[in-house]
Parts: sequence; C-alpha cells; structure tokens
Amino acid sequence: MKFEVTHPKIWSKLAEKAIPMKHKVKIYEKLGGAYRLGEDGGEQVFNKMTELLKHRMDENDDNSSPDETLAGLKDMAMGNLERIADYANMIETRMKDGQELDSWMYSQLTVALENLNSVHDAMDGNDGEREPMKEASAKSEGERIQNLNNRIKVLRDKISATKSPEQKKLHSDRLKNALQSLSNIRRNH
Repeated sequence: MKFEVTHPKIWSKLAEKAIPMKHKVKIYEKLGGAYRLGEDGGEQVFNKMTELLKHRMDENDDNSSPDETLAGLKDMAMGNLERIADYANMIETRMKDGQELDSWMYSQLTVALENLNSVHDAMDGNDGEREPMKEASAKSEGERIQNLNNRIKVLRDKISATKSPEQKKLHSDRLKNALQSLSNIRRNH
C-alpha cells in the first residue's frame, strides 16, 4: 500500500513552517493538495485527509483478519523503509556532488533521524544490541515498565542536552507519551 501527497512541493514548503500538523493539512488542502493511496492501477485520490481516514476505517471493516491487516501494515512499512533508504542515498549523492542544503533541510533530516531512532530504540531496547525477537504480548509487565523507565531517562537527557526549541518540543512530547504509557500500565496493575 503506497501513500503519497499529490503536490510534494507544496507539502515540502509547508513542512518548513513551525505550525501544528493539523494546520499544515488544512493549508495544503486549501492550496489544492490531495492524497494518493494504493498501488499501480488501484490508486485512489482523496481531497481531504478526513476522507482518506474514513476510507481506511471502512476498508478495515471488511471482516479481514488481524493477521491480514498486520501483513498489510508490514508491507506498507517495508515499502516506506525502501523509500527512506532511496531518498537518503539520493540526498547523500547530491551533497557529495557539492549541492548545498537550505537551513530548513538540516532540521528535517534531524527530525527524520529522531523519528527513525525512536522506532529502532523501541525495537532494540535502547542499548544498541540486537534483541532476540519476542512476541509483544509475551513481555512481562516488569519488562515493559523497565523499558519505559529507560526511555524516559533517555528523553530527559536529550531534553537537557539539546538547545533547539523544536527538538526540545519533540522530546517533550515523546516524554509525555512515555509517562502516560507508564501511568496506564501502573493504573491497570
């Protein structure tokens, strides 16, 4: 399953702005931007993000099994990772050829790195060692609490170490999510 914006230049310009995502989406749509979802031959274009989300929710109501839904998400994630690698290689090649980045581009690369790092850390346990594969449901409550405590410590360290207001906000938001998850676990215990 492939997801793309129909006007990437408009979206890229909006990505530079330090405004909430919901405002970026509204501005993008007012400027004629839409969203393309699907594969070759079976693509659909949605003019509003709300239409796309409603379609995805309706699509999931087709009595498909959780395994089928999970397989679709995994396929989409693998496609996204391939595209990330392709874009990273193309950017690296252009920089080696002497092309300069605009200042906003440095920030976008940092945010992309932070987001990928968060996914990796969640999969890897934050210690850099490849963890053996485990079923998510097999994790004990104690392990989940310990992982969240580790993540909270890392995020607090990142907040105190960074000077960028955008990065502080990003880490603060992640810290709030981790603290909320920890609170939910303890409440259910």
